[in-house]
Amino acid sequence: MSDTLGKAGGRAHPYPQLMIIGIDSATFDLVDPWMKSGELPNLARLMKEGASGQLTSTTPPVSPPAWASFMTGKNPGKHGIFGFFEPVSNSYTVRHTNGGSRRAKTIWKLLSESGKRIGVINVPMTYPPEEVAGYLIAGMDTPDERSQFIYPPSLQEELVREFGKIETIVYHFRQKLGDSYQSAYQAFKLWERLEERRADLCRHLMRTHPTDLVMVHFFAIDQIQHYFWHYMDPTHPLYDPAGAGTLGGVIKEIYRKIDGLLGELLALLPEETNLIVLSDHGAGPLSSRRIFVNNFLASLGLLQFKDAERPAPTVASAAHLAMQQMDALLKRLLPSRVRTWLTWTFPQARDKFESYIATGQIDWSATKAYSNEKFGPSIWINLKGLRPHGIVEPGAEYEELLSFITRKLYEVKDPETGAQMITRVYRKEEIYAGPHLDNAPDLLIDEWLDLAFHPAQSTGKHGDRPIVTSEKPKGKTIREKTGSHRYHGILFLRGQPVKTGVTLAGAKIIDLAPTILHLMGLSVPDDMDGRVLTDALTDEFLADHPITFNKGDGSVQESRPAYSDEDARKVEERLKSLGYIE
Repeated sequence: MSDTLGKAGGRAHPYPQLMIIGIDSATFDLVDPWMKSGELPNLARLMKEGASGQLTSTTPPVSPPAWASFMTGKNPGKHGIFGFFEPVSNSYTVRHTNGGSRRAKTIWKLLSESGKRIGVINVPMTYPPEEVAGYLIAGMDTPDERSQFIYPPSLQEELVREFGKIETIVYHFRQKLGDSYQSAYQAFKLWERLEERRADLCRHLMRTHPTDLVMVHFFAIDQIQHYFWHYMDPTHPLYDPAGAGTLGGVIKEIYRKIDGLLGELLALLPEETNLIVLSDHGAGPLSSRRIFVNNFLASLGLLQFKDAERPAPTVASAAHLAMQQMDALLKRLLPSRVRTWLTWTFPQARDKFESYIATGQIDWSATKAYSNEKFGPSIWINLKGLRPHGIVEPGAEYEELLSFITRKLYEVKDPETGAQMITRVYRKEEIYAGPHLDNAPDLLIDEWLDLAFHPAQSTGKHGDRPIVTSEKPKGKTIREKTGSHRYHGILFLRGQPVKTGVTLAGAKIIDLAPTILHLMGLSVPDDMDGRVLTDALTDEFLADHPITFNKGDGSVQESRPAYSDEDARKVEERLKSLGYIE
């Protein structure tokens, strides 16, 4: 496509047919009471004037698969993104996912091909930016502001001249929280200012580069909930009454800020512009419980640590433990920018270091199941023909192993209450369908229910190997992640085709793509998993605009270039800073 953008002078008015606002991690658990108390007047207005309800996310309810499913209308088995990482073919290592990992066509591409002009601002999983009719500014998977993350490239130059440095997140946020309640509050204010700039950017682009559809994504609520939940919630296991005076109100404050920015954007829209507001998932408290999945598998005889049968630590096991301790020490002592410099300067050494910590002490020739614990509690089977040193036969042995592990996971007890800790384990076929199941874990432990828990890194050292712990941190919890995700986000629709005052039931994030296409007057590809949300639309609109379908072009597409080694290093530092990996 040509490197050109439309200007406002060429249209009757510069505002879109449809505007979409993403509010990452927003939850009705907080929105409902704050709307009722008058704290969120603009969201309350949308509820009164349109249709609204809970929006069910993907499994897991995390940004990469959720936003990819939003953009494609397909489950992860079809678009290929299951989390922040994906397995590297013919190895036991993983790599970071980004928009280039997606194997299904987005609504941005479908709309562009149908002659619609679109504008997309900071939606996750859009890097590297694809060519569209209009513009696309990539989201949190952008390595940094020096990357080519805006299409067309000429727009990046224009926006830098207009706004200076364009940032998608607050860089090194975890470190900027500091060691005091006041420094943490100042770090919070950085997110407020970034979201104000994002809204300014959106207004500028709506005025100077009009499109038929525009979407902007706000990310601050997700991060503030991750690190400040325990100041707001007196029932949280890590509730900090000393910090509550300074920090107990910041989650409400960021919701109010986003609600205010929403109101400013709404004020720009004419009556004929339709509106969708959504979050990719919800949020809730995170407990201090940690599960050591590889220790659990070793206790069942399904995973063998190297030299585990020896009565004393070997040189290899001692080296592995030393590397883990050094990793923790470096994370605690080195400033973030120094660690980033080391990462970029010695990329191969860092790769080997991270890989060794995650899986380096596993004896693959004697291991049937394992977890790459740095990246979550999922379990992978060491399957013949799929893994390089696979020992599990496909078929009966594989099925029996899955059943056995699942049964034993349900027997794991909460160390604080003695109750069953794991209440849901999924086989990948239960939740995914499509050509990319080999990239999905064989078993997914649901860690997002009730008081969510952390995966933790098994050491493989001799002596007592814990399976579950409940370790409360010593001292202040300023940099502790105390909020997690939940399955149900928020959804609001408003416009002439939308019913008034309707509460929606059963809406899923995969339903947004077909609904958006229908509102834009286009047919829906028949290979999308989602449905048009007809219960949100008036009978008159549906009668005048019957839903039509076209032949989808399948889900398998050639991937665009993955991150370079340097970009992967930058992204890893960002994910650690955001608290998504340890």
